[in-house]
Amino acid sequence: MLKKIFVVTAFIIELLAVSEWFVCKQFKDFIHFSSFNQALYLKGLMDNDSGIPFLIVRVFHNKPIVFLDIFVKYYLSFWDDRFLLNLFSVVGCFGIILGIWYLLSRNCKHKKQLWIMLIFLLAFPLVEILFKPNINFIFKVIILVLPYQLFSLFGLWQFIKTDKGNFRMALIYCLLFLSIWWINVLQSDVSNYCVR
Repeated sequence: MLKKIFVVTAFIIELLAVSEWFVCKQFKDFIHFSSFNQALYLKGLMDNDSGIPFLIVRVFHNKPIVFLDIFVKYYLSFWDDRFLLNLFSVVGCFGIILGIWYLLSRNCKHKKQLWIMLIFLLAFPLVEILFKPNINFIFKVIILVLPYQLFSLFGLWQFIKTDKGNFRMALIYCLLFLSIWWINVLQSDVSNYCVR
């Protein structure tokens, strides 16, 4: 029973972390891919290579290579540690890591469904990065965060479930307090990632 209370408390703290984003109107452009950004980046690369033959410049600075470079940059900016800590909280990020660890290291009866969920979670940010859906920001954040929170709770539950002593519960307890401290005392820097 105490283990279930810990998981529910973790979910509530993850919801508190999400509520910090409700004052925002949209994400800043660090996460949105656009062809305009791609064209500016390509022009900047080509202008910096003065004195080099044009053919060599075009081999290394062309649209497919620049597209791949910018796309990877925007995708990895979603997985930035400060952004994730503000979006999911400390205990939420720990739960996601535990969920991935459990999936990779253990044999479980629903391994195929968990792999599908992990692939979905890795591909899910692409919707925001590539398409920038035009829906209310609060709904967008909830839709974006909810699958990760559920996967985080899965990871935390698997971590606590196999605890013989109280070490793992004490660790989760410390992470819960660290999450509350992150949200309230440190005044998480959500404003660096969204427009108010």
